[in-house]
Amino acid sequence: MKFLIEKNLCPVGEEIERDLDDLLAKQRIEPTAERSHEIHKLIKLYFRHRKECFDCKVQIRVR
Repeated sequence: MKFLIEKNLCPVGEEIERDLDDLLAKQRIEPTAERSHEIHKLIKLYFRHRKECFDCKVQIRVR
């Protein structure tokens, strides 16, 4: 079973996702508690933004 994720994000959603990707990459290399907290805050912000933003669309399909 494969999952296909399609994203159409507004500029704010793209910036949040880019920041989150950068933090996750740094966390894999050198884990810190502070970075973990920042990641948690960004994830909350990302989902809150997606919930309120009409331009951000994410679809997950099972193949």
